[in-house]
Amino acid sequence: MTGITAAELAVKRCISTLIPSGEWLATYVPSPPLIQILKEYLPILPVRCHISEVAKAPPQQLLDTLRKGVTIRNRLSHAGGASPSTEDVENILEAVRDLLWLTDYYSGVPWAFGYISDVTRAQLS
Repeated sequence: MTGITAAELAVKRCISTLIPSGEWLATYVPSPPLIQILKEYLPILPVRCHISEVAKAPPQQLLDTLRKGVTIRNRLSHAGGASPSTEDVENILEAVRDLLWLTDYYSGVPWAFGYISDVTRAQLS
């Protein structure tokens, strides 16, 4: 649950860093689902560091893992479902880690790109 919350907060922080006038909206107004923001909004942000001259949405594999994490988080917090497997938790946290580094990179921290996993970095390039 904490990892997905960290992902959502990182995306909002990235948006408010790149569009300072949008900070209030990113912080206080209910936002679209995380995956929708990453697929549709992140690529059109005025990012400070680019990948091949553009901002790219996270790779589909990363989005799928994050979507699974959001589903598990929602199930646990709203319905009290069974705990996810250790493998699922590890995969979700790895995806969150890559997303956090990517949002830092897009926010203007060039060295953050080097901390994104090799798999995700290759899919972004």
